[in-house]
Amino acid sequence: MAKELQADMIVGHSFSANVLIELAARGRFTGKMVLISPALNRNAETKELLMLDSMSRKPVISGLMWWLTYQMMGSVFEPYFSDKTELAEAVRAGRMIPRSIGRKVLLGYFDHLDQFKDLKSRLMETDVPVWYLRGSKDDIKFTEDDKETLLRSRMIHYVEIPDARHFAMIDKPDEVAAAIVKALET
Repeated sequence: MAKELQADMIVGHSFSANVLIELAARGRFTGKMVLISPALNRNAETKELLMLDSMSRKPVISGLMWWLTYQMMGSVFEPYFSDKTELAEAVRAGRMIPRSIGRKVLLGYFDHLDQFKDLKSRLMETDVPVWYLRGSKDDIKFTEDDKETLLRSRMIHYVEIPDARHFAMIDKPDEVAAAIVKALET
């Protein structure tokens, strides 16, 4: 699709950024990538997602857990949104995804993380220019070792957005936009 659209750059956030890590590792896209807050390994994820993954693998409990997750989506997303309208829009969009699809995607995501253990090595092998953005208050765990490893690559540019949470593009849209523009210009 990127070739067909003649895309020079792809931007992904969270799960989508993890998909882009795989795209970069496979070498099928030669443009630039901006990754906003991907998890580099299973343990980087939030305790809520880790619990949902665990419960999703138990047939009797899985359906109930996903029903509860969709019922509680507003309170689950609330820490990420200061604006109630944006929160309501995110919940509405989230609930549009059928629970069965959400479950399959989540299980596939954690299976992928388990398969590769640590996605830093996948990123380090790429010849694609990558901008790795994250908010300084992001709850996706990112260690000093993660940062030092990524900075060793000439292809990876690390950008930390001060005072931004997981949805840095909502907390600090100007700073994220500036980083994307810089990536385009570089």
